[in-house]
Amino acid sequence: GAFLSHVYTNKITDYENSLHEKNTALGILASTDDLTGIMNRRIFKKVSERYFETAQRDHSSMTLLLLDLDHFKKVNDTYGHQVGDQLLIRFAKVIEPVLRKSDILARVGGAEFAVLLFTTESEGASHLTEKLREEVAKAVIKCNGQDVFVTTSIGVAQYRKRDKDFDEIFARADKALYKAKSQGRNCVVSG
Repeated sequence: GAFLSHVYTNKITDYENSLHEKNTALGILASTDDLTGIMNRRIFKKVSERYFETAQRDHSSMTLLLLDLDHFKKVNDTYGHQVGDQLLIRFAKVIEPVLRKSDILARVGGAEFAVLLFTTESEGASHLTEKLREEVAKAVIKCNGQDVFVTTSIGVAQYRKRDKDFDEIFARADKALYKAKSQGRNCVVSG
């Protein structure tokens, strides 16, 4: 009886460990963008809402950047979706090293990314945003011997004490992003 009990206990423990590993893997898959490996929109929304609550409570600063790859559809149409995918991956890899560990990077749409800067005043956010724009413009991938590059338009919005929720900041950043695109792209507009 003791032997069977030991065997079943080991099997149950192995099963529980396997289940835990699979749940962890599923959690990671559910929170990351499968192409770029960075945070996805769903998790970004949850994290940004927590950051917003902290900024409200502590009266601290918070800045949202929305970045959209300029003429990305043209890249897909000209070179194909595989090159477009490689460009999205490269874009994320170019942005990540410029950010601080406390900054949040997420893919929130097809060619649209968000960066959340916590405790960053407008001057620091402006400097970082311009650096991001410049780094993206320098990034290149090879396609059939040709250099393929893209620029980015960036909309910026900062937390305001009168903001009721994070969606208000997102809406201002989104409006600023579309203004940047209408002003010729490859630029930064604050909203």
